Amino acid sequence: MTALRFMGRGESDFALGQLPITLTLCSCFVLLGKIPGLVMPTLEYVRSEIDRMRAQVGRQRKEILQLQRAGIGTASAEALLARMQAKVDHLVAQRDEMKKAAPPETRKRVLGGRKW
Repeated sequence: MTALRFMGRGESDFALGQLPITLTLCSCFVLLGKIPGLVMPTLEYVRSEIDRMRAQVGRQRKEILQLQRAGIGTASAEALLARMQAKVDHLVAQRDEMKKAAPPETRKRVLGGRKW
């Protein structure tokens, strides 16, 4: 049986093989995606995350403008804004892939209306 022991600096070793392994938080989530039975996010969840993140980006932009008016440096805030925008772009790409993979919706026409 293998025992995993976490050490102070993010390093770990196995009791049997003494193999050093370092996993970042991102790597853990990537590995969780391979676990059978684990539910991946739905299209509705991704859409709600995009809306939430866009609202956060808007608030961050307003705060940056306030800092600039006050004459305070905004380099770190702008870097954070860029990371947030990259996350939104990633979510949008993920949403688009999920939409392509989903079966086409059957649109119900009212009283046999037009097809356009």
